[in-house]
Amino acid sequence: MAYIRDRKEMRTGYQEKAAWAPELDLQCDFVMVYGLDGTLKERVDQFREKGYEVCLMTGCAWGSYEDYLSGDWDGRKHEDERQTDREGKPILHGVNVPYMVPTASFGTYLAEKLKEFVDAGISAIFMEEPEFWAAGGYSEAFKAEYEASYGEPWQAPHGSVDAQYRCARLKSELYAGLIDRLSREVKGYSREKYARETGFYVATHSPLNYTQWKIMSPQLKMLSMECVDGFIAQVWSGTSGTGNVYEGHYKSRTFETAYFEYGIMQEMIYGTEKKMWFLHDPVEDFPENDWKDYRRKYLKTFTASLFWPKVNRYEVCPWPDRVFNGRYPRKLGMGEGMIPTADMEGARDIPKEYATMLSGMIQLLGDMEQERCAFLGNEIPVGILMSDTCAYQRSFPDAVTALESDMNDRLIAAGKTENEAAFYRNLEEKSGEWYGYIAGCTYPNFFGLAMPLLKHGLPLHPVCLEHTKRDDRYLSNYRCLVLSYEYMKPELPCYNKTLAGWVKQGGRLIYVGDGSDPYHEVKCWWNENGEYANPAEHLFAQMGLGRSLADGTYLVGEGSLVVWNRKPALLSVSREYAKQYRAIVKQVLFDTGYYWRETNCLAMERGPYRMIAVLDESCSAQSCRAEGLFTDLLKDGYPVIHELTVPCGEEGMLFDYEKIEGETLRVIASAARIEKLICSDRTFEVWEKAADRIRVNTRIRIPWKPKRIEAADEAGNPVEVSFEWNEETRTVLLSYDSRDLLVKIIGHR
Repeated sequence: MAYIRDRKEMRTGYQEKAAWAPELDLQCDFVMVYGLDGTLKERVDQFREKGYEVCLMTGCAWGSYEDYLSGDWDGRKHEDERQTDREGKPILHGVNVPYMVPTASFGTYLAEKLKEFVDAGISAIFMEEPEFWAAGGYSEAFKAEYEASYGEPWQAPHGSVDAQYRCARLKSELYAGLIDRLSREVKGYSREKYARETGFYVATHSPLNYTQWKIMSPQLKMLSMECVDGFIAQVWSGTSGTGNVYEGHYKSRTFETAYFEYGIMQEMIYGTEKKMWFLHDPVEDFPENDWKDYRRKYLKTFTASLFWPKVNRYEVCPWPDRVFNGRYPRKLGMGEGMIPTADMEGARDIPKEYATMLSGMIQLLGDMEQERCAFLGNEIPVGILMSDTCAYQRSFPDAVTALESDMNDRLIAAGKTENEAAFYRNLEEKSGEWYGYIAGCTYPNFFGLAMPLLKHGLPLHPVCLEHTKRDDRYLSNYRCLVLSYEYMKPELPCYNKTLAGWVKQGGRLIYVGDGSDPYHEVKCWWNENGEYANPAEHLFAQMGLGRSLADGTYLVGEGSLVVWNRKPALLSVSREYAKQYRAIVKQVLFDTGYYWRETNCLAMERGPYRMIAVLDESCSAQSCRAEGLFTDLLKDGYPVIHELTVPCGEEGMLFDYEKIEGETLRVIASAARIEKLICSDRTFEVWEKAADRIRVNTRIRIPWKPKRIEAADEAGNPVEVSFEWNEETRTVLLSYDSRDLLVKIIGHR
């Protein structure tokens, strides 16, 4: 039955370093107690006593590892294993918490620590954020790893494109080795000593965000690791709120960026048995926002995640203590992450309505495994190719540009003036300023190709280039693909051969790029013996075409190749280029029998649930109207409505009663976990539990109108429950104040 599930399914969970508290008892399935400190075992026992599946989460690249750094662990100091920048400064995660180079010694240390908690009976281990910053690569430990890996003296990353690329690739490979080792050792230890399975998962930002933020991480490399059971997609308003440029305007586009972030994470596990949880954060790391801003951004990321229906597991909240016990806005402090300090003017506790809504969203997420899921509108199989190598070339060496450090400040400042368009027009395409823009925080090469399509209602899918090696049928899911090697490189020639074969069998490939990217010069397979100037030339040759192609459409077997010799980043700064690009895609789709109707509204159904997002900066600024018989899942009290109007730039979420016409008993929505629901001819009974200090609303469909309601908690205390009947939907709305106790509600006919 909807909403009722076993906690062992581990569909919903959260991470927390605070001790159990009644207001944090969010009634999800599992809890990841955080950090390897002296209180961990006590916290594990607390949550286990409350019925949760208890797991461990700890940092992979950083954490409370002072005993390792100081030498207390093995008698040797390991400060040389900190990630350091070109000035010799350690790269820190807060105060005195460095990011680490994943040496063999550090791997031994972590494995030893993790085995202690296998001994404690932990259900699963989640290693968080295997990260190596692009700005790093200068420590003695990394130099030694470089020389051991490449068999040659270390080269400074800022010295050449080849050195930058090779250092970046090695950073990713080093963390791949650490994750592979830890997963094998933890699982082997658990099986050998206890004859049980201990889950091993990795919590990681999306490949898109890591590329945008210039962080190396193994990402797709982890798919081949047998002992890695899955991932948490760490997407929230802190990542998706990072600004980008669209049609010459810089701003934060949280929904659209989150849409692509969640999309690449769903795609990441394609064709595997690995699990994926999508994360949402009701507050985010930056504490100087107010509750209204947090709520707005939360709904954007939450809605964006539900447009990817192949994932139906969720981390519902990192750090619920800072959400349900936090006061905002607060001043930004220093510590592990962004820890707030003193209150700012206007700081207040979480609004009651927001706490209730969050509790309802948490329970809703447990019902997202639905058989029928479909876009309402442009459900066209169009993809944009991405790769792990996107992250390898986000920083240019000094010979290309020395302006990267101040470009971010300049473009943000320009975005606040009326002369913003002139700022982009004056960037010369072959200057250091231009490459500074490409390397800046907005990541214009990717968003230049992606944003013009999504903004006009085309549900573009991120597509993993590396999957084509693992599954030669992978690309058959798509009718049209967009590709550019200006911001990524195919590590193997087989990727081009697969793409060419897909086109010959009827695929439509749109290639955007002019061959100007300096990273075409890295020492790699395509330019051995000077054979090809860039990997696009090799791709065209695989299709039986010339190496250098003019703009136009080329027939290749049953399919076609469209070449557009433009820098992808240009599409981000020019409204005219974005318009031309949409026209190219629209014509390609039309030639294959698809009509792309441009719209500012995205909508999807997952069973009875309907998600709506109305995009600004689109083909219109109209609102989107839905008509029918619904419950508004975002409004307090879950009202029954016949019409919902979602304004431009906002989101909506509905329960559609038409989809459950034949059901007489069902939970529609609730801010409490439903443990049991039964109904006879004369009574219905529902057992439910919510965290402390929550105003619980529960709407249930039952066969008849109740005349009387009585309720008591598990301690035998009566609970005052109000109720309201809706004849049209045959539902009853139950409302009461929670005290973190199981409540049994009985309705009489």
